Amino acid sequence: MYDELRMITSCDIKAENDVVFVTFLNHKLDSDAKYGHRTLPLRNSMQMTEVEYREFLSSWGFTMTYLKKWVNEDVFVNGIQFPYNMEEFYTTLKFKEKSMHLMLEVEKSFSKIFDGRV
Repeated sequence: MYDELRMITSCDIKAENDVVFVTFLNHKLDSDAKYGHRTLPLRNSMQMTEVEYREFLSSWGFTMTYLKKWVNEDVFVNGIQFPYNMEEFYTTLKFKEKSMHLMLEVEKSFSKIFDGRV
C-alpha cells in the first residue's frame, strides 16, 4: 500500500536562551476536499476495501491525537536546545506570509526514539 496523508499541525513556539519550547495545539488529517476525501489509497496492493480504508484513516487520526499528546508531554517538555540536530528527522522550515511550514522526513534511525537512545 502507498498513500500520501496530508496533515495540518498548529503549535505555539517560544524561544528563550537558545531553547525552543513547542506545544502542539492541533495535529490532524487535512480534510480539504483535494486530500481528505479519497476512498482508497493511491496504490492499493493490499486490496483494501473502501470500508477498510476509512477504518485505517480513522485509526490514523486517533494515532495522530496520541502522537500530539506524547510529543507535548514527553519529547518537547523541556524544550529543544539550539543548535537543533536530531539525526532521526531531516527538518526543513519554509516561510510564507503569515505561516511557517515545517517538513519532517523520518530517517531510518527513527526507531532509536522509541528505545531511549536519543
